[in-house]
Amino acid sequence: MLFAVALAMLWAGAPIHGEQAPHRIYFLGNSHTSSNDVPGLVRSLLVSGGFKVETEMATGGHLDDIEKNTGVKERIERGKWTHVVLQGAMISSSHKYEYSQAGGIALAARVKKAGAKALLFAEWPRKGWDESDYIYKHYGMIQKEAGGEILPVCFAWDAALKAQPKLELWASDGNHSNLAGAYLAACTIAYWIAGPESNLKFVPTGVDEKLAGTLKQTARATVASRKRA
Repeated sequence: MLFAVALAMLWAGAPIHGEQAPHRIYFLGNSHTSSNDVPGLVRSLLVSGGFKVETEMATGGHLDDIEKNTGVKERIERGKWTHVVLQGAMISSSHKYEYSQAGGIALAARVKKAGAKALLFAEWPRKGWDESDYIYKHYGMIQKEAGGEILPVCFAWDAALKAQPKLELWASDGNHSNLAGAYLAACTIAYWIAGPESNLKFVPTGVDEKLAGTLKQTARATVASRKRA
């Protein structure tokens, strides 16, 4: 009987997540991750797609600061995480200087040693700045030294703004996200973890349903393209 039910679900195209262990996702980052609760949005998106999810977050200024936190190191080693999201690489705001990525590299290496996937959160560009390639390059430096996968949040924003140049994704400071921007970032992360074929239904209160559909499709297409690359 159970086999028949499972087979029927496969025929219907429905994912079977009930027997899977939960995604345990540890978010390490700064206010770009904590503002509008990106971890909570990711969790709600994955749950709406039928996945079991547990999330936790620790914050700091940059990954170099977070790497010095003994408690964070212990949580990485003992938390039995499936994924650890790392945001806050050392990036020059003027693009004139280069900083060490030692903290991010050390964290990504520690995550890998603990048996989890290190997901490098390449955050969105600032309003009026063409800097997505610059941001992505710096997370690539961490990836080159320690491995991991780069979450192409910056390119999802570029795609959304190319399609709708007047779309508002930033908070008033032109640096942090508003709720729609955080949702786009969360969709990118969630589709990266679940796969672009997943049916993630969650829409937060305060984001228009039509806009949410557009943002989800943009994130899905960006993830699919980058995973093929």
